[in-house]
Amino acid sequence: MVHKIYLLSLLCIIMGCTNDDNSLVLQEKIDQLEQQVDSLTKELSTSKPAGDNPWFDKNQAPKILAHNIPDPEQFIDSSLRSKPDIIPLQAVLGGQMNFNKIQVLGDKWIIADYEDGHVLGKTIFSYTLNEEGELEFRALLNTER
Repeated sequence: MVHKIYLLSLLCIIMGCTNDDNSLVLQEKIDQLEQQVDSLTKELSTSKPAGDNPWFDKNQAPKILAHNIPDPEQFIDSSLRSKPDIIPLQAVLGGQMNFNKIQVLGDKWIIADYEDGHVLGKTIFSYTLNEEGELEFRALLNTER
């Protein structure tokens, strides 16, 4: 009986030491993961701002860059906004169609929504740069809401 108590006590001591070792290993792993999370959070916070367009990289527009246009995305946006007459919907009740959000989708397409206060629509346009350095747009697909 004494031997059983002695063995049981020895077993508890061994198990207790093993659990401490496991706790240390787990704590080290937690510390490593916390460092990784901190590092990734810092990297995300210093990377591209949330407002950047993930669909457009100015290096994708070599023709526009060849014309020494400093901000191609802004150039494309303002060129489309200057042509409200290409909006495929007609304004109603004396309203005037205007572009709202314009999203450049790479070096060939744009998606834009527009409205007159009563009618809403969205169109995918293709665009090309002509020899005069002006953008030409063509409506590919449009929806009305």
